[in-house]
Amino acid sequence: MKKFLVAFTLLLAACSQHDDVPPMLAIVEAPAPGNFTVTTADSIVFDLSWTEDSPSLVKFYRLYNVDVFLGVVLIDTTAATSAQVDAVLPIPDLVFGVSAVSTGNVESRIVFGSAQ
Repeated sequence: MKKFLVAFTLLLAACSQHDDVPPMLAIVEAPAPGNFTVTTADSIVFDLSWTEDSPSLVKFYRLYNVDVFLGVVLIDTTAATSAQVDAVLPIPDLVFGVSAVSTGNVESRIVFGSAQ
């Protein structure tokens, strides 16, 4: 057993260069959308809009609805910086969210808003 430990230690010492180890992955993060606004005229059709400081880093956006029972629910994806969401019934206090997904498939934090 001692011979094995000595041989293993010498092997590790001789292998100080690790050229075959893959490099760290470059993670591309998109900043969270800004200026998120939700407007509605009738509490059925909601217009969502937002801005993006680094659009070249964004692959698409995820739209969410905050449900009382289910929590945060993904409702749609879009490549645009605006969307229209139709509710089934008139609900005045719906809360929506939007996040950006980067070209490296990393999702930003969700920004929430509701109609004012």
